[in-house]
Amino acid sequence: MSGELQFDEAAHRYTVNGKIIPSVTQIISSVGLYEYDYVSAETLAIAAERGRIVHAYIEWYEQGELDESSIDPELAGYFEAYLRLKDSGLLPGKPSLIEWRGYSAKYGYAGTLDQMFGDDWINDHKTCAPSPVHGLQLSGYWMILHPNMAEKPKKLTCDYLTKDGDFELVEYPFEPMPWLSVVADYKWRARNNCIKPRWQSA
Repeated sequence: MSGELQFDEAAHRYTVNGKIIPSVTQIISSVGLYEYDYVSAETLAIAAERGRIVHAYIEWYEQGELDESSIDPELAGYFEAYLRLKDSGLLPGKPSLIEWRGYSAKYGYAGTLDQMFGDDWINDHKTCAPSPVHGLQLSGYWMILHPNMAEKPKKLTCDYLTKDGDFELVEYPFEPMPWLSVVADYKWRARNNCIKPRWQSA
């Protein structure tokens, strides 16, 4: 399917030519790799809003548009953690892409990557604990840009930021076949009406 990707911020929905396109994290959640049944809707909403705001702070900072005096004191630690990460030299300077949205016509999904460095290093921001599922998420983003499995990234990383100002940078392997098996699982569930509603993100 060719066409321009559209994103509805309020509904958190991607479309191409009016057709709804599943997101990377929606696919992961729908096959049960992100399991939130035991978490209250209120807690999920708070976590989602926290992540959204911290992402915005980092985006505005990297674009030179952040008024640091406007940062919520409750969330300041997460932003300080990102500044400490930048100062550590573990990330290579300024991102070449920030909050970039893309669509894979070949595989039929969309997503928003947080940062790319150069043309071969994707980094995502997290305010939760590390998980190998995050590596699948990054593989999904890479394959939007590079649908050929032979084209491999230099690095796929997540920075994990804490309220106390600490950080951890975790590198994940590129896993094209596991990711495409998750996409195939999702498509089977969608065709057979076996998708359970779940919390969704970017």
